[in-house]
Amino acid sequence: MLDTPSRGIKTIKDYKSTPSRIVHSLGLSNKRLRDKNESRKSEVKLLQVRTYDLEESRNRWKALAKAKEEELEILKKKFSKLEKKTKLR
Repeated sequence: MLDTPSRGIKTIKDYKSTPSRIVHSLGLSNKRLRDKNESRKSEVKLLQVRTYDLEESRNRWKALAKAKEEELEILKKKFSKLEKKTKLR
């Protein structure tokens, strides 16, 4: 099977390096790709955690802002009532 080339695939005979060197080179290439993949996976995981943390923080601030807006509306109503009472006197 290795002696019959098909569609641009080189056979062992076409390489000048020894098969052991080729295997070693392919092994190193495979290791580099696995390391690169692992580092990217960990980077993606860190970014997912950071995104989750930012979303949680954003939701907390939204809830706080909404509560403060409601509190402000209540205080405005109380103020307008007090203002009306003082004008009546």
